[in-house]
Amino acid sequence: MDASTIITFLVGIAAIAGGFVGGRQTTKAQADAINAMRNNRIHANLVHHYAKHMYDVGGIYTLSAQPGTVISENRIDSIYHPAYVHDQKHWFYFYFDEGSSYITIRNNWCPEEKFMHNANGPGNVWENNGPMVDEKTRSSAGIKK
Repeated sequence: MDASTIITFLVGIAAIAGGFVGGRQTTKAQADAINAMRNNRIHANLVHHYAKHMYDVGGIYTLSAQPGTVISENRIDSIYHPAYVHDQKHWFYFYFDEGSSYITIRNNWCPEEKFMHNANGPGNVWENNGPMVDEKTRSSAGIKK
């Protein structure tokens, strides 16, 4: 999967989702053996106004081991706040769900560090994500070059 320079908005749930099967693979060999998801690139997307109909979401959501996957230079902003959701605080900019493993996530802008790590596996690398990411990354996300 190569999701790059996409502008995603007015989305009922998660805006960009990558994953295949739930459950934790504890070694890279297990992840390679049982999962087809690998070498995904989610880069320079602008995601805004997501989760219109439910929470328990992320602007970018992952599930399961995804060796070689890189999530970089995205901008996530402006989640909906519907009054009827079961837990008003259970939403995230980045949501790494069960078994998310061997993923590099770096240089992604969001207004605060609101990230979910739910029963993740090994090998994830988190570098420079949140409001401290430079203005160039923030302003160029979603623009095709």
